[in-house]
Amino acid sequence: MPSLRDLDLSWCICLQPRMMPNLHRLHRLLLRGCEQVDDSVCTALCEGPEPQLQELDMAYTRLSDAGLRTLAVRCPVLRTLGLAQNKDNLWTTGNWTEAGLCEFTRLRPDVRLVAIC
Repeated sequence: MPSLRDLDLSWCICLQPRMMPNLHRLHRLLLRGCEQVDDSVCTALCEGPEPQLQELDMAYTRLSDAGLRTLAVRCPVLRTLGLAQNKDNLWTTGNWTEAGLCEFTRLRPDVRLVAIC
């Protein structure tokens, strides 16, 4: 589906990173609550010529500092990133740290971070 630009897969519990080829053409991808999604998705999104991803929701996934760095360096048109706060949260909230988030904002001050509570 080369013309697909917006995809909401929120809360798909069976979603595996290997199931997402050719996502670099998407403009908006919502993966909130996809507990099997990890940094490999960030790599897949940034593969291919000219990644088009502008909005990404990775709240309640297994995103780590390495994934944040990949997004910062290899997704040039990313404008909005949704993340879940780690503190006092019962859901899977990834492995990213404050240091990783600070590095992301240093590398990409133009990206709006949306904190999901």
